Amino acid sequence: MKKQLLLLLLMLLPVVAMAQEKLSVVTLKNGTVLKGTIKSINPTDALTIVIAGVETSIKMTEVAKIEEENKNSPISQLEKSDNLNRNISTGDSELFVALTDYGRFCFNVLSKTEKTVEVTHSKNVKYTDEKVIIPSTVDYNGNTYTVIAIGEEAFNENKKIKHLVLPSTVKSIGEKAFEQCKYLEQIDFSQGLEYIGEKAFSQCINLIDIALPSGLIEIGGNAFFFDKKLKKVELPISLKIIKKEAFAYCIEITEIILPIGLERIEDRAFFATKLEKIDIPNKVAYIGVQAFLSGTSFIAQESIIKWLSIPESVLEIGKDAFCKFRGGFGNTLPSKCHIEVLPSWVNVAEAKRIGLSEDSYEDYISSTKK
Repeated sequence: MKKQLLLLLLMLLPVVAMAQEKLSVVTLKNGTVLKGTIKSINPTDALTIVIAGVETSIKMTEVAKIEEENKNSPISQLEKSDNLNRNISTGDSELFVALTDYGRFCFNVLSKTEKTVEVTHSKNVKYTDEKVIIPSTVDYNGNTYTVIAIGEEAFNENKKIKHLVLPSTVKSIGEKAFEQCKYLEQIDFSQGLEYIGEKAFSQCINLIDIALPSGLIEIGGNAFFFDKKLKKVELPISLKIIKKEAFAYCIEITEIILPIGLERIEDRAFFATKLEKIDIPNKVAYIGVQAFLSGTSFIAQESIIKWLSIPESVLEIGKDAFCKFRGGFGNTLPSKCHIEVLPSWVNVAEAKRIGLSEDSYEDYISSTKK
């Protein structure tokens, strides 16, 4: 076996030497033919080939032969076809790598009946393009599948992506799908997206503005956690739930318009932002603990909230929902702000509990008696 590997290595040396200049054709033992630039070869382990900007790792035991590209060969123009799909399924999972109009991706079959798939991660595929366009469909085993989701950790910690484009077919983005994509600057969402999963875009520290699409229903916990440059956020009227810490530590957010369809704002949803005006829509029933606990730092200083409106629809408000965090011991130092509306059940004790100053509450009560 070692002799065979050494012999194969000797055959590959001329190809590797020309890898910077010419493309290579890799034929696998299962008949799959790949064309790309060979980046590296370990004769006892695997080779890495770059195809349409995507790095793919292939075990040497799967390789039948490697040749320099023949420009007269019918495969000199790499096409999207079934023989270019490589099934890498293990156990009950059915994963496959396929070339699409926008590059090579790894997919997971969600339903053979409905012919749906999600984009997922695989050690066999590395996404290296700065602009990633997710395809709406992919051909596999003679059928066309619709891409309806981005799977968990699909692009987690990717260090190349700067611009992401999502098709209208994608309905959900999974947990940690783009977590710590530190160079991601732009996301083009499309209508059709309904759910953004937990930590989906957490710690995307170069993301500046997002316009979430019409049709979105729920933003998962920590979805945009610590996106420290995120400044502008547009929320659609379809949005119903903002889960805990969804925008926590987005320290550059100074204003946001909460949509009229919103029903629930969970714990610390906007913790440590710089919101000065908070206008709660008429369908919201629940505001969580420290949901809007805001300020410019973690030292003792007054809350920066200057204007607040909470409608009668709100039935429960968590402790310290609007106060400024002080030190590390949970003390509060609420400042005076204008209160436009409060639910009738909020008395002076409740106002204090949720982080409003006594002066602010008394001014509000006085204004309602005029």
